[in-house]
Amino acid sequence: MPARNGRKRPSAHDSLPEGVSVNVGIWEWAALAVAIAGMLAVDLAVAGRGEPGWRRSLVWSAVWTVAGVGFAGVVWMIGGAGRAGEYLAGYTIERSLSIDNLFVFALIFGSLALPAAARNRTLTLGILLALALRACVIAAGAALLGYAGWVAYVFAAFLVVTGLRLATARHGASALPTRLVDRLAGGRLALGPAALAVVAVALADIAFAVDSIPSIFAVTRDTYLVVAANAFALVGLRPLYHLLAGMTERFTRLPAGTGAVLVLVGARMAAEPFLHVPVGVTLAAIVAIVAAAVAASLTWPVRTAPVAR
Repeated sequence: MPARNGRKRPSAHDSLPEGVSVNVGIWEWAALAVAIAGMLAVDLAVAGRGEPGWRRSLVWSAVWTVAGVGFAGVVWMIGGAGRAGEYLAGYTIERSLSIDNLFVFALIFGSLALPAAARNRTLTLGILLALALRACVIAAGAALLGYAGWVAYVFAAFLVVTGLRLATARHGASALPTRLVDRLAGGRLALGPAALAVVAVALADIAFAVDSIPSIFAVTRDTYLVVAANAFALVGLRPLYHLLAGMTERFTRLPAGTGAVLVLVGARMAAEPFLHVPVGVTLAAIVAIVAAAVAASLTWPVRTAPVAR
C-alpha cells in the first residue's frame, strides 16, 4: 500500500539498508509518544496503590515485557523484518542494562536503609530521569554520528573498554553505589538519606545513559528505533525492581555478562565497515550471553559482602 508521501511503504519481507531510517512520519512519532506516556501513567497509577507484592510485580513485569517485545510487530509493519530485528536487539541490550541499573538502585537504597515510601518516590524519579537523560544522549549521539562517521570507532572503543572493566571487576556493579554513597555520606554535605539517594541515583543514571546509548547505536542507527527501544526498556522498571530487589545478591554474574554484551556490540560496531554481522546473529548472541550469566549466577555465585539494610 503506498505511503502518504507517495513512496512505497516497505513490506514485512523488505529490509532497509544500514543507516536508513524506518519510514516514519510525525504521526508515527506522535503515536510512540502517546503510547509511552500512557504506559508511564498506568505504571504510576499502579505504583500509587502501594508497594506491590511478588505476584503483582511478576504480572506487571510480564505485561510490560510483552508490550516491549510486541512493538517489534509494529516495526515489522512499517520498516520490514530487518528493522524489527534491529529493534529487538536494541531492546534486549537496553533491557539487560536497565536490569543492571535496578540492581544499582537496590544497592543504593539498601546501603542507605531507605524506608519503603522514600524508595518508591526515588525509584519514580530515577526512571523519569533515566528517560530524560537517554533522550538527551540519543540526540547528541545521533548528531555526532551524522556529523563524523569516525565517531563510531570512538563509541566502539568506549564500549569495549567499559565492557572489559565491567566483566573483570571484582565486585561488579555493587562497587559503584557503595563507593558513591560512602563518598557522598562521608563528605560535608548536609543531606539526609533520601536526598543522598536522589543524588546517587541521578549519577548512576548518567553513567548508565552514557553506556547504553552507544551500545544500541552499534546495532541500529535509526533514531526512531533507538528511542523506542530505550523507552520500552525503561517503562515498567518499577514492578521489575520489586521483583528483583531481593535477588540482588543472587545474580552476581550478571554484571560480567553485561560487560561481555558491551564488548560484543562494540566489536560489531568497529568491524561493521569491513564485516557485516547479521542483526539476528547479534541478537542470538546477546540473549545467549545474558542467559549464561544468569545460569552461572545461580550455579556458581560470587561471594560478596551483604549490603547493609
